[in-house]
Amino acid sequence: MFGKIGLVTLAVTIVMAILVPWLNRMINTPADGK
Repeated sequence: MFGKIGLVTLAVTIVMAILVPWLNRMINTPADGK
């Protein structure tokens, strides 16, 4: 079983893996683009 620290670390890792590419796409896309 994961301890509380392990669960938090796992959750953060998953969230970052999802958000980082999305944030990069948002930042690299011009505001007036499609």
